[in-house]
Amino acid sequence: MAKGGASMLQLKNAASLSQALRAMVDVSMMSSSDVSKLQAFIQSSQSAGDEDSEPGAPAAAVYEGHSGDIVDTLKGLHEQAEEQLDEARKTETKNLHTFQRLKQSLEDEIKFA
Repeated sequence: MAKGGASMLQLKNAASLSQALRAMVDVSMMSSSDVSKLQAFIQSSQSAGDEDSEPGAPAAAVYEGHSGDIVDTLKGLHEQAEEQLDEARKTETKNLHTFQRLKQSLEDEIKFA
């Protein structure tokens, strides 16, 4: 805030966000092009807010079709996890048999050497 800056009193007295932005521009905190972009954004979000009477969660009808997708996704992940577990068990069994054969081979070598 090289030129003095907007006081908190000026910002508190601003009736709208637009006036608060204008107060910051007046003290050179923001360029006028940035303020015009912000004002356009605020106006568009306010007009979109006018269409929706209540901000927040959308209507329940929007989510009616989504629960099936979530359940299908979870079922798919469960099947994938089972396949990976089966594959891991097969690999473990194969490695165990390989180890047992190697162990037996080494014990026989020691025993008959």
